[in-house]
Amino acid sequence: MRDTPAQKRRVIIAIPAYDCTAHLETIGAIIVAGQELQKAGIEWGLIYQGGSSIISTARNALVHTFLSLPEATDLVFIDSDISFKAEELLKLIAWGAHQDIVAGAYRIKQDELKYSVHPILGGKNDDEMTFDQSRLLVEAEGVATGFLLIKRHVFETMQPDMLTYNDRELGKVSAFFHFDIDEKEGKYVGEDIYFCKKAKKAGFKIWLDPSMWLSHVGLKHFSGRLADSFHAIEKDEDEKIKEIA
Repeated sequence: MRDTPAQKRRVIIAIPAYDCTAHLETIGAIIVAGQELQKAGIEWGLIYQGGSSIISTARNALVHTFLSLPEATDLVFIDSDISFKAEELLKLIAWGAHQDIVAGAYRIKQDELKYSVHPILGGKNDDEMTFDQSRLLVEAEGVATGFLLIKRHVFETMQPDMLTYNDRELGKVSAFFHFDIDEKEGKYVGEDIYFCKKAKKAGFKIWLDPSMWLSHVGLKHFSGRLADSFHAIEKDEDEKIKEIA
């Protein structure tokens, strides 16, 4: 869904941080991006949720706060251990003028090259993937929520069907993010995939920009760009074909 000309965007950046800290690179990139947003006439704000050891409740609290701001149009989740350049955040916010849910993929914290995508629809070859009209975004079944934009009307559409619980400080809170068990497949479902499944059930598509360069910061920086791994997969497949031949 595109924003109407009369609708002024107000972007809210939401950071869940158990220990109330975030990497300086992350904060610096947000400040630089914020300056560019102001130049473009886009209002923005920052909210954070600390002290919650359960990530799903932290995300739900942030959504609750976001929805309490009547002029807020876009929620951008940025996890405190995700590092990026300002242009990546600006790119994510720009996509929000055209799509309802858009994410950047970052590496899982391990030496093996794996990304937080579950999975890309159609496989990993350009001829098989499902692209948007720009052919720059790829559709996915689900994405991790550490670098994710969600439009306000997504939450408003989903809210009537969400479970709720009572929070001591916030009162009644909708569980957009929730841990679950897939009884059919016998798999544990994290809060990010739970949200994506519910969003897709409500009729929304999950889009991914594979061109973003993001770092997942742990004992070291696990950096990368998902699009690069597409080429690596194609090379591996070519090598396997040569071996068979």
